[in-house]
This record gives sequence, structure tokens and C-alpha cells, in this order.
Amino acid sequence: MSSDTLRSRISQLLRKSQKAVYLYSHSSQEGGVSSSRDVGDRRFANAQVLVWKRVNEELSQSLRSLLRVQSQRELSHRALMLRDELYESWRRVEAELHRSREELSEAVAREQFVKSTLLSEKLITTKARVQAARAALNEFDVVVGDLVRSSSVENFGQSMHPKARAASAAAGDSLDGFDEREVVSEEDFSLSGEGQDGEKEGKILPFRDVRRISSGK
Repeated sequence: MSSDTLRSRISQLLRKSQKAVYLYSHSSQEGGVSSSRDVGDRRFANAQVLVWKRVNEELSQSLRSLLRVQSQRELSHRALMLRDELYESWRRVEAELHRSREELSEAVAREQFVKSTLLSEKLITTKARVQAARAALNEFDVVVGDLVRSSSVENFGQSMHPKARAASAAAGDSLDGFDEREVVSEEDFSLSGEGQDGEKEGKILPFRDVRRISSGK
């Protein structure tokens, strides 16, 4: 991938992420509240929006830092580093979600309902962090997909024994079409599929969710 192409993709994602920040900043729910349940629903929905807004702000900051890099080689290197950071961030918060779920199940089993309520509220924002982190990873993976494939092929070739590389070349084997999902499991993330718990995963700009939250529907 050329430096111009990579830089252009990063710029496009930066604009999308900045637009998301703007929309999330103006998506607070207003209007009449008919019951205490409506108040709770609005509070939790707004908490989720704040999580998505914060993730987009962090992503925008990282993308701006990338665009300040002048060297093509350094830009590619830092882009791959950012992808790794996004992946690790998602995995960390996902692990936190699983731990909290187990803690909630244990609290319910022990009839510790006050603790269960607090854990349930925490899980709402933790789940939002998982979705937002996964969406950021998915979006950025589209930006650096070519780099990931070329990096995977290079690492695979370097790990082969010299005789194996020679035999592969002699046989006319090709690594064209190498899929990065052979390195990162396909179940780890899906660009447009469902999450591990069966819920649809949002993109970095789930505008429909923003409109729904804004209208209170």
C-alpha cells in the first residue's frame, strides 16, 4: 500500500470518527419523562453514548498523531502498532466483561441483590466499551488490511526454514490471497457479523443508534 493511499484512508476514518464525536455530543435525550423507568432507560442510554464518544475521541487523537508522521515506512509501522493496541484494548475490556458477568452470576446465586444491581449497572457501560472498542478495531482494520496481509506474509516467510522456502519457490507456490484471519482468529472479530453473544456489532458510526437514542425510541 502506498503512503498516499494509507494516509488518505486514515484521513477518511478521522473525519468519520470526528463526526461521530459531534453526533454523540449532541445526542442527549430530551423530552418528557413518563415514569421512573423512563428516567433509568435514559440514564443508561446516555452512559452508553458517553462511552462511544470517548472511544471515538481517543481514536481521533491516535489518527491525528499518525497523520503527523512524514516517513512512509514509519507511518506503516505506527499504523500496525496502533492496530495491535486497538486489538489489545478490545481483548482487555472483553475479559473484564466476562469477569463481571461471572461476578454477577455469583452475586445472584448468593441473593446479594444490592451488589447484583450495582454490577448490572457496571455491565451496561462495560458492554458499551466492548462494542465501541470492537467497532474501532473493525474500522481501523479496513484501513490497514493490506498492511496486515503483507506483514503476515513477510513474517510467515521469515519463519520458514531456508530449505522450505526454496522448495516452496521451486514448486511455484504463492502466498497470494493470504488471509490475516489465519493469524487472528475469525471468531475474534467480524467486520459485519454478530458478536460472540449473538448481538449485532455496530460500526464506529452507529448513526441509527444515535438517532434512536436522541428520539428516545
